[in-house]
Amino acid sequence: MENIVIHYFRKISQIPRCSKNLRGISNFIKEEAKKFGYSFKEDSIGNIVVGIKANGCNNVLPVILQAHTDMVCEKNESVVHDFEKDPINIIEDNGYFVASGTTLGADDGIGVAMMLAIMSEASFFKHPDLELLFTVDEEIGLIGAIGLDPNLCSGKMLINLDGEEEGYFLVGCAGSRLVNINFEPQYRQSRKSVGVEILFTGLKGGHSGADIHFDLANSLKLMFFALSQLRASMEFEVGYISGGDKSNAIPREAKALILIDSNRYICLEQELESFKRSVQEMYTLDADFEIILRRMDFSGNVLDNIDQDKLLNMGMAFLNGIQKVENYSEKLIRTSLNFASLLKVGKAYQFVFTIRSLLDIEKEYVFNHLKAISNLAGANFEIVYDYSSWRPAENSKLLNHLKNVYKDMCCKEAKTSVIHAGLETGIISEKFGGIDSVTIGPWINAPHTPREKVDIASTIRVYNFLKKSLETL
Repeated sequence: MENIVIHYFRKISQIPRCSKNLRGISNFIKEEAKKFGYSFKEDSIGNIVVGIKANGCNNVLPVILQAHTDMVCEKNESVVHDFEKDPINIIEDNGYFVASGTTLGADDGIGVAMMLAIMSEASFFKHPDLELLFTVDEEIGLIGAIGLDPNLCSGKMLINLDGEEEGYFLVGCAGSRLVNINFEPQYRQSRKSVGVEILFTGLKGGHSGADIHFDLANSLKLMFFALSQLRASMEFEVGYISGGDKSNAIPREAKALILIDSNRYICLEQELESFKRSVQEMYTLDADFEIILRRMDFSGNVLDNIDQDKLLNMGMAFLNGIQKVENYSEKLIRTSLNFASLLKVGKAYQFVFTIRSLLDIEKEYVFNHLKAISNLAGANFEIVYDYSSWRPAENSKLLNHLKNVYKDMCCKEAKTSVIHAGLETGIISEKFGGIDSVTIGPWINAPHTPREKVDIASTIRVYNFLKKSLETL
């Protein structure tokens, strides 16, 4: 018989659940709650809490279990998949679940599946009063957590199920600010005869917080670097530049349409082939980087000379990657910046940046750097969202309990860590008066990319650990 968590993960993977497309998964959760006879409440933005009465632990304070229902929807360029209606094609591969050329949705589908499993098994094991909190739209700015109705739950402890490393209990995370910079250039008619689309592809990409320390190439920074290099050897006009579409992912692909004189095409090929070799030397983890050129007709306008220079200079001047590490640990990133995407919005170019930091003042410093470049170029900016870091609590009773249970079950010590990514845990804890909070989860690799995979055995172990922890509170 299939493990109950795996059963539910397969079921919810049949339901499209990209951010902002969560009606299907919300209805499924509510139907499951009705099936098992549990009450539920929903706030104005779609967060759902399912209440389960205590079973043999009536004197223990109520516990909130929490996971987010949405997933990052990314796919490889060659894959045909409509995230609005197609199920995720789950493949079992050597002890892992992976998807077929798309993100898997283990982040945070595994957490959701564990809570659904708790619903189905709650009458078979001891536990205190439980509140199963399913939040919405975490992947596009922790919207559910930020907008959560503080009257929705009454629990006094919070176990967040959005962790990605078994045996590592998360007790803190970076704060974040999402910034849009809008630059509206002037356009003119092209004076060149040949249109060439340049596609950068094959980069690994990754989570813009959890994977920022791997020194992975950013497709947009590479594109601006390449075009800046080309300026020294040939004249060209920019038709468009674009790349990335997720604010919390390191962009894997970028493309640009440039127009050149017909006698410069071979030179362009040679320059970009040399550039590709240089990138593969610079970024050893991105050895599969490819540049694809395609001649194409282009009848639109191009950027005028002054604003083309401004756009290219902005793209080069914007910082990217690690900005500061903790003095006591090179492995703990304190502040970073991700150049997440460049989109054409009407006639304007919209640069999207995610700033992360454990220190609000450093987040402010990086923001002011972005703002200064914007002002020099005549662009405008907006803050889409902003939240502070979650700092580790002293003398956490919940953490100590979880560590003791883990040691008893696994015969080794659990580790605690602070991660350089946004978690709902701190925001939700603050909403409910600073309640005791910890994040746990199984081994999940390469979230937010089509390489995402989850360890099946680890998932089952973490679920059993969760039940044991609730039984012994």
